[in-house]
Order: sequence, then C-alpha cells, then structure tokens
Amino acid sequence: MPGLDPRRYPTAFACQVDDDLFRPAEFVASRKSLKTMGRAARFGVAAAELACRDAGLDVAALDPYR
Repeated sequence: MPGLDPRRYPTAFACQVDDDLFRPAEFVASRKSLKTMGRAARFGVAAAELACRDAGLDVAALDPYR
C-alpha cells in the first residue's frame, strides 16, 4: 500500500492502516464477498460490525423485515 502524505490536507492528524494489522476476514464471512469488496467497503463493514458490538446489539435476533 502506498504511503499517505498528509501535508497536502488541512487536517491536524492522519493515519494509515497497515494490511498486516487489519484482517477483514474477521468481519466478512464470505470469502467471495471479500474478494469483490473494495478496501473502503471492507473498512465500512468492519466499522458497522464493531459499532453493533459496542452497542450490544444481537443482530441475529433482529427482524430483517421490520
């Protein structure tokens, strides 16, 4: 992954997620889905999963048609 040069952005902080630290397979069950997802989508799925965990939601108990 190419490095990020934060000097061109008007922000006080920046970070880069290394591929060896982020394991999207922990959050995406289907290997096929994992192959077709872009990097940003993988971050989005992981963030949603972590948010549900932090909120204490049991997603399996929710009615998907509600």
